[in-house]
Formats: sequence, C-alpha cells, structure tokens
Amino acid sequence: TAEHLPGRVVAAWEHRTDRADEVFKLGMSVDAFRAEVAPLAEMPPWVDWELLDEGCRFFVQVWPLVFYGFSWALLGGFGAETASAVLLKSRYWASQGTEGKADTWKRLRETACWLYDAAAHGGASYQAGGEAWKACLHVRYLHCRTRATIRATGGWDTAKLGEPINQTQIAGTLLGSSVLLLQGMEELLGVRMSQRKKEAFTHLWRVIGFLFGLDEEFNPNAGGYNHAVVAMESIFSHGIPAFPDPSLTAVLTQHICESVAYGVRTEFGAPVNAGMIAVSAWHFLGDSYGSAIG
Repeated sequence: TAEHLPGRVVAAWEHRTDRADEVFKLGMSVDAFRAEVAPLAEMPPWVDWELLDEGCRFFVQVWPLVFYGFSWALLGGFGAETASAVLLKSRYWASQGTEGKADTWKRLRETACWLYDAAAHGGASYQAGGEAWKACLHVRYLHCRTRATIRATGGWDTAKLGEPINQTQIAGTLLGSSVLLLQGMEELLGVRMSQRKKEAFTHLWRVIGFLFGLDEEFNPNAGGYNHAVVAMESIFSHGIPAFPDPSLTAVLTQHICESVAYGVRTEFGAPVNAGMIAVSAWHFLGDSYGSAIG
C-alpha cells in the first residue's frame, strides 16, 4: 500500500550504521564509550515519560509472555540472512561444538539480564546515567565494537550484505521485540491488548531504538503502534526471503536450539532436546516458514 516503505528505502538503510562509529575505537572501554557518545544519547523532547513508564510496567507485568515470545521471535528473525551472517561472525559460535553451545547459552542469559535492566527500573531509569540508559548504551557499544572488528578482519561483503548491524537490522530487531511480540501475546491469550498498552510498549522500544543509535527518521516505532505494524510488514517482507540461505539461517537456528537444550540439560538436568526448544517457533511461525529456516 501507499503507507508501506518502498523496498529501495529499506535497502538504502542497510548501508547506514550509527554516528557513534565515529567516536568508537577498538580497545575503548564501555565507560569511555558512554562518555564520548553521551551527547548523542541526550533524551529528546518527544519522549513521553509517563507513557515510557507505562511501557516498562507493562513489560514487567507480562514478563513470562515476553520471554516465551522471544523464544520463537528470535528464531524467526534468523530468516534475515544479513543479520544471521553478522551473528555467526560475531556472537554465536556455531562451528565450535560444545564450547560454542555453552558460550551461546551464556550470551542468551546475558540478553535476559539486559531485558531486566531495560524494563524493571521504570521509565525514570532512561534518564542520563540511569540503569536502562547505561544498559542501552552498553548494547550500542557492543554494536560499534562488532562493526569495527568485522571491518578490521576483512572478508565482509558489503555489496551483498549491507553494513554489519545496519539501521535496517536494528529497526527489524525493534519490531521483533515490540509489535511482533504484542501480536504473539494476543494470539496466545486469545484476547486483545488495550491500545494504550500497545502504545506504551511501542514507545518503550522507540526510546530503546534511539539509544541504540537508530536514526529517528527510520525508527519504525516513531509513529505509534499502527505505524509500526506497517513498518514491520515492509521491513520483514524486504529482508526475509521465502527460502533463506540454509548455510546462514538453518545453521544459526539449529545452533540456538541446540545451545538452549544444552544449557537446560547441563544446569537443570532436564531431558530436553533441540526439537523441543523449536516447538513454539513452529507453532507461531507456521510449518512452511519453520521448514524454511531449518
């Protein structure tokens, strides 16, 4: 429709990253990075602090549903080949056997801890120096470090894959963490969330996107929930092919499922396998897409 983003616009943003790359240097500490990037992270006047706090409280209220949603939304996102390529090169070591599974399990738990900091301290924690503000800039630091490392090592096909951790990928992550989860919760519960709760959760992730370095003109949550739904349809239809490259998507999907199963077996002694981990993804993503991502 006329409301959807043209593919050429989405493609162009795949070649844009974050202004913070200009101040990042390999070897820089996260504290030094926060100090340098602070002028870019001053909270803008469009922040609705009451709505932001409501978004944080809603996040905490539906905490179990959010984590259940992440269990399938994460796998669904691996259909974006460019994102999977970055993750396999920088975060999830699928080729390193048991050691790689243990490391990935640890990283997934670190993400859970980050989500706690992003919501549990309330909207006020997004003020400069607050827990959520620092947590978001930590992720921004990791993104800058990953881009710098990939560029330094060479071998990244920018023409084919765009910039590593580009603006389109960050926008897609925001949508998969907000709009997509809201839709999943409604499907799971069989009830509609109030529009106010949807707007609050969408606003929370708009703020997170800003602190991640996403340009406001391409922040999909900037126009509220309904606009974000349209943006999600635009970005996902552009970035996720019907049959993703199995050397990227299928490898990463299998690795994540095996890593979670390994972590649960190791720490809790539960007889869990990768297939059991993938069940929720198959339910929400459907048989066709589930087969396509491996």
